[in-house]
Amino acid sequence: MAYSFGLDGQDQAQAQVVGLEPSDNTGTGNGWDVTVVSTALANGSGQVVPSSWSLVLNGSAISPSATTGLTPAANGPGTYTLPSGNTATYPLAVPGVHGGSNPTPAVVYSAAAGSGMGDFVLPADLWLSVPANALAGSYSATLTWAVAQGPGVAGTLSAPTGLIAQWLNATSAQLGWRAVSGATGYAIYRNGTKIATTTATGYTDTTTNTSSPSYTVAAESGSTIGPQSVPYVLAGLTERRQRIAKTAIRTT
Repeated sequence: MAYSFGLDGQDQAQAQVVGLEPSDNTGTGNGWDVTVVSTALANGSGQVVPSSWSLVLNGSAISPSATTGLTPAANGPGTYTLPSGNTATYPLAVPGVHGGSNPTPAVVYSAAAGSGMGDFVLPADLWLSVPANALAGSYSATLTWAVAQGPGVAGTLSAPTGLIAQWLNATSAQLGWRAVSGATGYAIYRNGTKIATTTATGYTDTTTNTSSPSYTVAAESGSTIGPQSVPYVLAGLTERRQRIAKTAIRTT
């Protein structure tokens, strides 16, 4: 992409639309991070732009200072689990523009565990702001975009083990699992949808029904969410009552 400015003694800003296309087609449900980092924005003489220049992105075509976020959408036909739990804030400054050694990539958009499954398009407005006292010339930089398993470097937390569940009554189920090292909390999913978080290693779901709910649990620590546990499918109450009746018949 290219920007073209005619210096006129005024601060100026221009936006280019970037069409990012993150995806999770593996079915892991671990979530993902889209990141960006730049090399130094410099002219042909190697002069790096000062801090009065800026390169930021947001979801606004109106202003580089707008706090408007990015809005993902399904990219093509199919069944998708839209991304949720984005931790990025806007406008987001692209790291590395002003030089420095090994700048850390910034998270442009994050999809929490259990979301972001499928192909998506993530439009973003990339704003270059040039001050009135800019030195005329041609400047260039290389931006590197990446999609990483995530969010927040997922994989630093392991998946909970030992998940079990049992009915308490017609609409309530009790869950329990083993603690995960480094976790400060746990996210509970029913049939693929996050229903609650807790700091304990157990949870009572009081909003289920008499179908056969499938539960998973993921460890959390700050913005980091680990992979989900092996699902535990709780037999429906009707099926459970039938098994109890058959057992009673066999044991009389």
